[in-house]
Amino acid sequence: MKRNEMTLCLLMVLCLSIFALTRLPSPARAQVTEIEFLNHWTEPSEVYYWANVTKEYNEHHAPSGYQIKMTTVEFDILYDTIMTRHIAQNDPDIISIHAMWIPTFANWKTAILAVPPADVQANVKANWTQVTVAGSTYKGIVWGFPTEFNSWGLVYNKAVLQAGGYSAPPTTWAELESMAVDLTEKDGTGKFIKSGFVPFVEGMPEEQRYQFMSLLWSNGGEFVDLNTPKVLFNSTNGLEVMQLYNRFGFGANPTYDYLNMPDYWWNAWVDESIAMMVLPTWMTYVRDAMGDNFSHLAIAPVPVGPHGTGSKSATYNWMLGVTQKAQDAGKANAAWDFLTWINKERPQYDVPLPGAVSIGAVPKGNGATIMGDYLIRDSIVPSRLCDQANGRLTVVIGGVGQAGALIIDDFWFKGFMDLGAPAYGRSDQGFLKIKEVQYEIGQMFEKVTLTGADPVITMTDTATKVQAMLPMPGDINIDGVVDIYDAVNLIKDIDAIPGSVNWNRGRSDITNDNRVSGADVTVLVRNYGKTGGY
Repeated sequence: MKRNEMTLCLLMVLCLSIFALTRLPSPARAQVTEIEFLNHWTEPSEVYYWANVTKEYNEHHAPSGYQIKMTTVEFDILYDTIMTRHIAQNDPDIISIHAMWIPTFANWKTAILAVPPADVQANVKANWTQVTVAGSTYKGIVWGFPTEFNSWGLVYNKAVLQAGGYSAPPTTWAELESMAVDLTEKDGTGKFIKSGFVPFVEGMPEEQRYQFMSLLWSNGGEFVDLNTPKVLFNSTNGLEVMQLYNRFGFGANPTYDYLNMPDYWWNAWVDESIAMMVLPTWMTYVRDAMGDNFSHLAIAPVPVGPHGTGSKSATYNWMLGVTQKAQDAGKANAAWDFLTWINKERPQYDVPLPGAVSIGAVPKGNGATIMGDYLIRDSIVPSRLCDQANGRLTVVIGGVGQAGALIIDDFWFKGFMDLGAPAYGRSDQGFLKIKEVQYEIGQMFEKVTLTGADPVITMTDTATKVQAMLPMPGDINIDGVVDIYDAVNLIKDIDAIPGSVNWNRGRSDITNDNRVSGADVTVLVRNYGKTGGY
C-alpha cells in the first residue's frame, strides 16, 4: 500500500471512530425535583441566611432527587401572589402565611393548603406555644408549623414615669388616662414636648385591629360571633375603647399631637419624649435606635377597662404549610421533611452554616431550631417552646456574630412571651373575608385617632360594613348562599373524622367542634336560604 493510501485509510478510520463516538448515548443525568418555598423574607440579611440554610439542607439532608428552591416576595404582595398563582394553577410547594389566612386557604372551595400528616400535627400540639397552636388550627386541623409569634402589651419608659413621680405602670384605664395626661408636657407655644400616651397608628390595618382587640377583650368585649353571624365589637365595651382613644387625641387634655401622626413617634423613643404605647412584639427596632437607653423601657399587661375582669393580649402568628398542589404532585413528603428539619430541636448543627456580621454565625449547641434562631435574629419571638427556652440573642464580637444571652433573660422577649401565655394571650380567630374586615377596623381606628371623628358614628358605620362581610354558617361550598348543595355535602361528611380521607379538609364542620354531626345540621337548617358575606 502506498504511503498516501495508508494515510487516507487512517484518516477514514479516525473519522468513523469520531462519528461513532458522537453517536454514543450520553450518560443519563440525575433528575432533580425542585421544592419551591415561597416566603416574604426579602431583606439582604434574611436572603443570605436562608441561602445558607437551603444550601446546607440540599447538600447534606435533602431526600435523594429533591432540592429546595427559595422564592421571596415583599410582605404586602404575599397574599395576592399566593392567590394569583393558585388561580393560574402554579402554586408553590411550601408557603409562609399569616395564620389568619387559613380559612381562606383551607376551605373546601379554595383548597390551597394540604392537610399535614398526623405526626406533624402531633408534633406541633406537643412542642409549640398553646396560643400559636390554637391560631394555626382550623376545623380541628393544625395546618402547619407556627413560626413568628406576636402578642401585645403596654410598653412604657420607666425613666419618664419615675421623673413624673410614678413607680409602676397603670393597670386600669382610669390609671392609664390619668397618668398619660399628667406625663404630657407642652412648651409655651403649645407644642408637645412629651407625650403621655400615643396610639399605634402604623399604617397597617392589621396592627390597628389587634391593638383594638386587645383593649376590647381587656374591657370584657367580644369581636364577632361567627355562629350567628353577628358583629359584637360595636357593643358598649368596644365603643369605650374608641372613646378612650378619642379623648387621648381630642379630649380636653390631649396626650399626643395628632397633626404629626403617625410617624413622629418613631424618633420619639430615641429622645425619650414618649411615656406609654400599646405595641406588638416585633417593634424591637427601638433596641438599636435607643442603644443603652433601651433598658429604660419595660413591658406590662394591657390595662383593664371598666367592664373587664382581666388583661388580655391579642396574639397572632405566622406559619409554614404545604400546598395541595405539592400533595397532588407527590412532593409533599419532601416538603414536610424540610419543614421538620428547620423546626427540629438541635443540640448541635450537623454542619455549621457560614455567617456574616449582618446575621452572625449560627450558634452551635444551644438547643434551639434553625427556624427559631432566624426569628430571634429578626427580633421576633419564636413560637416553638424549645426556642423560647434555649434561644439566644446574637451579639457581634470582633466582627463575628456569636450567641449571647438567653432570650428568657431579656426583658423584651420575656415580657412579650409572658403576655402570650394562656394567662393573658388569646389567639385571633380567622374567618373568610378577614382581610376586608381588618381594613374596615383600621379605617375606623385611623378616623377616630387621627381626625377626631365621632366614635359612635364611626363605629356604627364600620359595624354595618363588617356585618355584610361575615360568612354565613352553613355555606359549605362557599358560593354565597346556604342551599341544597351544602346539605348534600354535609350529609356526605356526617360523622367523618378530621384528617381522614372522607374529611375533605373539614368542610362541613360548621360549628368548628372538630366533628360533623347533628349540631352542624341544626345550623344549616336554621340558615337555609340565607346569603353569606362574600
